[in-house]
Amino acid sequence: MLRRLLVTVLCLLGCGIMSAQPTFAVYPPGSGVTVTTDQQDYASGLPVAVSAHACAPGASVTFTVQPTAGGAATVLTATADASGNATVTLNGSPTGASTVTASCSGVSASSSFTVRGPIPKAGSDTRSSLLMAAVLVAVGIGLLVVARTRRRQPVAA
Repeated sequence: MLRRLLVTVLCLLGCGIMSAQPTFAVYPPGSGVTVTTDQQDYASGLPVAVSAHACAPGASVTFTVQPTAGGAATVLTATADASGNATVTLNGSPTGASTVTASCSGVSASSSFTVRGPIPKAGSDTRSSLLMAAVLVAVGIGLLVVARTRRRQPVAA
């Protein structure tokens, strides 16, 4: 009985030791860098806010925005604040998908966003049609008044 209890305890301890997961230090320091945008999709003409997180405080952060369809990349630089965050605002980003990469202290992270083109105008402009209709109604009323006036005049005998 004692032997069985001892074997059971040793098995449980062995399973507990085997299932323990080792923890690893994050190396190199700052490799937890992330980059985010304040939205995933933007309307054409709106500014795009891009942030890098977990950089070393005071580190220079380089943001590279590359349109997926090709074209020239835009490079912006900022300095990480005391919390290790840096934010830049991109004005006039080209329409379509783009990838933004933030690099600080030799570590990079990427994210993507999309700029939608101008939304097409739905429907039509009815102001000119309404103006034309009003003019035609006015002309019709004028012709009706003239016709009635002529009818009422006595015919000379």
